[in-house]
Amino acid sequence: MLDHVLAALSDAGVAPSPVVVTGHGADAVEAMLGDRAVPVRQEPQRGTADAVRLGLAGIRSGVSTILVTMGDVPLQSAELLARLAREREASGAAVALVSARVDDPAEYGRVVRGDDGGATAIVEEADADDATRAIGEVNAGIYAFDAAWLPGAVARVEASATGELYLTDLVALAVTDGRGACVVLADDAGRGHDRGLGRPIVVHQPVRHVVARGAVQPVTAGQQPLQGAVGRPI
Repeated sequence: MLDHVLAALSDAGVAPSPVVVTGHGADAVEAMLGDRAVPVRQEPQRGTADAVRLGLAGIRSGVSTILVTMGDVPLQSAELLARLAREREASGAAVALVSARVDDPAEYGRVVRGDDGGATAIVEEADADDATRAIGEVNAGIYAFDAAWLPGAVARVEASATGELYLTDLVALAVTDGRGACVVLADDAGRGHDRGLGRPIVVHQPVRHVVARGAVQPVTAGQQPLQGAVGRPI
């Protein structure tokens, strides 16, 4: 799956080698990557926001947008990734995220929208009330961030009751900061854009670079998505 993601990032204009943040099974992932990516280990594993924080260390100056994508979603396309980066830059929002409408949203984080159509929060199943659970639009775990805003925002994420730091908290932070979060609805959710919420990859691209994070754990309900941060040139 990670091979496809790296290929999609390359086709979207992200180059050269990504930085991949590894977690469980790091040795196997790093051996598979070879010289195609620069690995960074997340030890201990403290959640998706912490993984992105580590990935940011590999990003050089001059980046305008950082894209965070799933490492275990084989059907995400280069077109979707490129579109997400364009939307973030055109809107000026701190965050742009990919959502999908599904018939059975159970176990996925719901995308809550405001009156202007932008996202105001991502609410996980366990934290949702009945009205929020009825929302059929879910978070696909693929984001684009303003590169200047992201480092400080990640540092403000508070640990959950389990001690993990969740990247989804950045949506509410963007709204609090008055920067907003725009939403790109996946055109073809049936191809699997909404089916990767298992473990995350990280990716970066300063002007034309990328930093990615991947994990090799199986995709099972309740796990966190494989996440990556990718920066894209203006």
